[in-house]
Amino acid sequence: MLILELIKLMKHGLIVSYRMKRLSCSAQPKLNGALQNCFFYKQDIRKPVIRNKDSYFTKSFPKSLSNLVRIIKMNDVKYPIVSKTSLSKNKIMPQTLTLKAPGDERRFFSIPPEVAELSRPFNGNVVNDDGAECTIQNNIIRLIDSIPLDATLAQRSNFLTVTAKVYENTWRARSIGVLSGQPFSLEEEQKLLQSWTSPKPNEWIADIGCSTGFYARSVAEKEPHANIIALDFSEEMLEETRLRCLDEKHNIFLLRADASALPFYAESMDALVCGGSLNEFANPEKVLYEMRRVLKRDGRCFMMHLMKAETWYGRLLQKGSETGGLHFWSEEESDALFARAGFTVTRRHKMGIVCFSLLHVK
Repeated sequence: MLILELIKLMKHGLIVSYRMKRLSCSAQPKLNGALQNCFFYKQDIRKPVIRNKDSYFTKSFPKSLSNLVRIIKMNDVKYPIVSKTSLSKNKIMPQTLTLKAPGDERRFFSIPPEVAELSRPFNGNVVNDDGAECTIQNNIIRLIDSIPLDATLAQRSNFLTVTAKVYENTWRARSIGVLSGQPFSLEEEQKLLQSWTSPKPNEWIADIGCSTGFYARSVAEKEPHANIIALDFSEEMLEETRLRCLDEKHNIFLLRADASALPFYAESMDALVCGGSLNEFANPEKVLYEMRRVLKRDGRCFMMHLMKAETWYGRLLQKGSETGGLHFWSEEESDALFARAGFTVTRRHKMGIVCFSLLHVK
């Protein structure tokens, strides 16, 4: 009945609030609760009109379906999807992303798949059934809007626009070779990541501490039908990720959040990837616990991190870096760190102090 009502509304251009008031008492609360989390937007404008918690929608539907809206289901009531993009057979679109609301696991935000379609600007708010809002600006989902108080000096450097701009081409492209003393290109690292991670269609894969999203983009290149999330707490890094995804034509969710409090529900991720950020986290053990919590039982985690140097000058350099908040571990210490968080190392590839590990849940 609800679907028929909505189709009639779209067909005749009636006002939603008018038709809602004519529903029976038993249907009214269910429809009201579901519509609290719906977006209404024109296809060519892409500016969501968010429902106000204290009033019904008063948005009139256009009479022409060709220029109409997509109704996005956010709770337990399913609604028809009407949009040009949804009718395209060749369009590769992620699924709806569910995020825990900060401070209350019982509440959640449902992020529509269009947010990951980075070729189309998306700006607005998602409202959950408790009235809390999640802001989306330039396709970046903002669960946090400030620098965490416990951010280290190394982490704070990532909030500089110049760092985001030069990071990948100037440092990241050469870092493995410089740190390991062996030639190892980004292309070789990408192949290793893709091979070990082996992404599959419809899987949920998150890049934790993504920086400019090299790992997220690499997974998207290997499997464009996977649902990929690039997570970082730096707006500048996520903006650079967005620009690079645009150039490479990837559809990826960009999420500004804290890795030590991941906004995903338990056992909701099929795979996680993390490239070098483990050394920078203020509390790496807490982040690993969070990664273990959100990973499925049969999930896998691709990790690249730096180990303790064996030479005296290497140890001296690392000692100075530790004052900026960086962490380094020996092979035995990193194994123990992973084990305490509930992981076991199933594959490893070492190049000097650079270590690639494939982790599985114990």
